[in-house]
Amino acid sequence: MNAPLPSPFSDATFFQLGYVTRDIGRAMELWRTRYGVSDFLSFNGRDFAPPGATGPFLDVALAYRGDVMIELIQPDVNDPGIYGDALRDDGGVTLHHLGYLVDDARFATIVDDCAALAIPTPVVRSTGFCLVYADTRADSGLFTELVLPGPEVNRLFGAVPRN
Repeated sequence: MNAPLPSPFSDATFFQLGYVTRDIGRAMELWRTRYGVSDFLSFNGRDFAPPGATGPFLDVALAYRGDVMIELIQPDVNDPGIYGDALRDDGGVTLHHLGYLVDDARFATIVDDCAALAIPTPVVRSTGFCLVYADTRADSGLFTELVLPGPEVNRLFGAVPRN
């Protein structure tokens, strides 16, 4: 019997539910009135982009509900990228990914470990706000986002309101 390959998700800590929408204002209002999340940190990805970076840029709203971060994402209408397949025509909200925090050692091997298991990684960002999106839709119907905490991430997450 073959030994199992190392899981790219071992030692990862769940922290986030990531949703996509065509109307982030409507999504925030839904969370405020129905789910008790009254306060969000809202920004556009352009706010964190290096000078001269080109889009597409995302509108994002973050809030904690208890220990779980809620992320609402409105992708660029002209280039929705990995979010496009999950967008609803009616502008509603769809669960897109589960977010996990990983340490330096796990982050260093995540892309190779995913490749060994034939899991595509369509988004890999290894400077500044370091993250990997693993396309685990064949397994779970959702993407998996793996985030490496660092100074920039910690500053952002520390500013996210707790509801």
